[in-house]
Amino acid sequence: MYGLSKEDREASWKKINDTRFFLDNHFCDIGGKTFAYSQFFKNSFINSDRYVSELQNRAWSLYHYAQLRNLTNVFVTLTLPSEYHRYKTAKNGKLVKNPKFIDDEFHTPKQASKELSKLMRKIVNDRSYSKIPSENRLYFRVTEPHKNGTPHIHISFFMPDENVENFVEMINRKFPKPQSKVETDVKSPVNYLMKYILKTLDDLRGNNQNITDLSLWYVLHGINRFYTSRTLISLDIYRVLGGRYNLLELTTMYKNKELTVYYDGETNKIVEILDSFGRIYNRKPINLSINSGYESMKVELKPILKSKEEISCYKIPCIIDDVDYTLNLDTNELIKDIVTPAYMGDLKLYDYFNSLDVEDDEITLLHYGITQNEMISRGFITDIDIQPLDDFNCNFDYYADIRY
Repeated sequence: MYGLSKEDREASWKKINDTRFFLDNHFCDIGGKTFAYSQFFKNSFINSDRYVSELQNRAWSLYHYAQLRNLTNVFVTLTLPSEYHRYKTAKNGKLVKNPKFIDDEFHTPKQASKELSKLMRKIVNDRSYSKIPSENRLYFRVTEPHKNGTPHIHISFFMPDENVENFVEMINRKFPKPQSKVETDVKSPVNYLMKYILKTLDDLRGNNQNITDLSLWYVLHGINRFYTSRTLISLDIYRVLGGRYNLLELTTMYKNKELTVYYDGETNKIVEILDSFGRIYNRKPINLSINSGYESMKVELKPILKSKEEISCYKIPCIIDDVDYTLNLDTNELIKDIVTPAYMGDLKLYDYFNSLDVEDDEITLLHYGITQNEMISRGFITDIDIQPLDDFNCNFDYYADIRY
């Protein structure tokens, strides 16, 4: 089934077993406790329930976003021409060899998947789609194999109703039937697409080892099931917050400037996230280790918010009047360092808060609010509660007396 030979199945199972062994036998230490990598990893055959839950969250968040903007759904299916199909379906329903198939390295299932991505790019780059304002267009798509092992894709596009006619005309012109199929009357597009997603997944909850040829096909060829437009916030942000907010909530918060994300300048990893009430995530160093018989490994965080240029040999830290600066030896320029209250020790935070100069043009109310909330969270200020950062939009005089 799906063009898999006995050797293909064996190779797929080897990938699965090797992945499981690696993740089950490599560990990290967090707060003195040891956790296997497999506890943090998810895909179709490892923590599959979490994997499916995230897929559903992504699909439903996009769908609700489309509903909020009153967008219309256009459901498109794209297939590839005959030269990509090793087998074809005979009149009796059986698969037979396709004489038009080109048996070379450019017509494998993996290359066919890449070709489908090229067709997808032609669609999103066409003016009938690209001229629509970015906030009013989105899509999600799933890749699925025919029984002969050649992939095809299903895509749910969302756009304003007035753009649908031109968009459908473009699809039919560029990809005439039977290469494409267009539907504009799907009643529940998210359920319709999830039907295609879920049927590509085996129920592997618990210790179920019953992986079908369909799942083995994805593993063998390294093909992703699901893609979406970049309408919602990065999955990296959603994942590190562990479900505190759903994707749609995070996207709304980010666009409303209620969410601030800091990245390490060298590793590009998220190191801190602030919402309206203060810090909700900070990344800590994690010690990575392997079972006995292997060498130990450690991963250390790079200095927060320091780019490669800032830590070059031509820049050195210095302190002037108890204020941290970086001196650029090339330009002799003093650069005042970014202050992150959440990373200060208690004494430094206490002194820093009480030293804030309300007349300093470099001190913003937002920064003052972040620092005050950190003081409250540590118990240095007890007669007021943590406040939303949006509240810090009035005169400094009100807050100037809150000093301890």
